[in-house]
Amino acid sequence: MPSKNVILTCSAVLFLILVFQLPFLEVLAQNEIPFHPTDNFDIPENSSTINFSSGGFYEMANLNNGVWRFVNFQLNDGLRLETFSVSAIGSNVTIN
Repeated sequence: MPSKNVILTCSAVLFLILVFQLPFLEVLAQNEIPFHPTDNFDIPENSSTINFSSGGFYEMANLNNGVWRFVNFQLNDGLRLETFSVSAIGSNVTIN
C-alpha cells in the first residue's frame, strides 16, 4: 500500500494539472456566431444601421455608446480581425 506522502504528492500533481488546463478549456469553448447579408446591426441612438455585403463570423459583439464592437470578426474568405469597431450617424451603411 502506498504511503500517505505518495498519495498526497500524486493528488497535488493531479490538482495542478487540472488547474492549469482550465484556461485552455475556455479558449476551446469559444463559439463563432455566423452573420448574413440580411442581418442588420442597428444603432438606435444614432438612427443608423450597419450590415455587411457578405456573411461571416464573430465570437462576440456589443453595442456601446453608438459603436458596434466585434471580437474575432471575419468576413467570408477574409482576414480575421481580433477586434473590429464600426459606427454611423443618421445613415444605413453596408460594408463590402
